[in-house]
Amino acid sequence: MRFAQLIARARNACVPVDKDAPTISTQLKLVHIAGTTYNNTNLCDKDFGVVAQDSYRLKRKVEMYQWQETFHEAQGSQRAYYTYFKVWSETAINSSQFKNPGFDNPPPTPWPFTSKALPGKEVMLGQYQLNASQVARLGAKTNNYVMWGPSDVSVLYNASQKMKMAGYTDLKPKGSYLVANAEATDDRDAPHIGQMRISFTYDKCAEATILAQQISCDGRPGSFTFRAWNPKTAQSS
Repeated sequence: MRFAQLIARARNACVPVDKDAPTISTQLKLVHIAGTTYNNTNLCDKDFGVVAQDSYRLKRKVEMYQWQETFHEAQGSQRAYYTYFKVWSETAINSSQFKNPGFDNPPPTPWPFTSKALPGKEVMLGQYQLNASQVARLGAKTNNYVMWGPSDVSVLYNASQKMKMAGYTDLKPKGSYLVANAEATDDRDAPHIGQMRISFTYDKCAEATILAQQISCDGRPGSFTFRAWNPKTAQSS
């Protein structure tokens, strides 16, 4: 089916629904809904005591300050060469594979913490529940940063202990970052090779529009969600 034909067919097939009172009568129908999403279940990163309310995603970003090697291909009379820059990276960079010596990163051992995303599992649009794929496609990334101050040190006790067991300093609150130096006796403030920093952002629930096929939630009578529209399935309903 051509795209233009599909659009015309969708325009004719789409039915109005009340997002706050879905019924079985529109099961497998193509529905169009707009409104404000919400999530009554807090998103929690238990390692750090971070809680995001009415949000559809909470993200933890863990980075280490490291050397990065870049290869430059030969051009004309210029031979191929390598350059080295210090960067914040979410993955360990193995400097033992570098072409030139003198740019040493810490050995690529497992980090005490790594980056991760916590998506909302009960994000709603009216009385429709969004599935994981739909939550992942919510467009308005608000990127609100969690801010840290001296009063948060006690909340970070367990995370700091884990950092110290791995040879780092305690986590120090610095605005939107938690910072740990590369060695337990290191008190430098400036970024240095091996230093780690951790930040958190959360995306608040906001306006969303969905054009999709209404289906029932698995094992939950009277509960509805969406999937990609299948005209053949809609015809048989």
